Amino acid sequence: MFADELEGNIYSGFSKSNVTELIEKIKLLEGAEAGWATATGMAAIFSTFGALLSQGDHVLACRSVFGSTHNILTKILPSWGIETTFVDFDDTENWDKAVRKNTRLIFVETPTNPGVDIIDLKWLGEFSSAYHLINVVDNCFPIPYLQQPIK
Repeated sequence: MFADELEGNIYSGFSKSNVTELIEKIKLLEGAEAGWATATGMAAIFSTFGALLSQGDHVLACRSVFGSTHNILTKILPSWGIETTFVDFDDTENWDKAVRKNTRLIFVETPTNPGVDIIDLKWLGEFSSAYHLINVVDNCFPIPYLQQPIK
């Protein structure tokens, strides 16, 4: 298995059968083609930014975000040369003005935490497609039966 000649669980530090099973079930529920599991939601958000952003990139984010997420966007990412512009969730007419040449992704929560604002994901999908931006949606409250951001 270490030589990649056989598939299987090598080391529980990076692969566990129960985590793999969890990922597969969440993928089915969400309609995703791939997945990743982390120990916490903040680990998921931080690793997502780390995987998708590079120095010089720009993030367009909904102003209503969880406090720890706000800290990542305003304190950690700027030290890596990544800027964020915050926009009001319901001011969709002005989101275009916040997009820059170096905007890489849009980050939203819906419902937002703690404001419980609802963002129109259909509109957001069309907006991000028009600008060729990656949508990152923190979907911590609703279950997949009620909301599926990928769709």
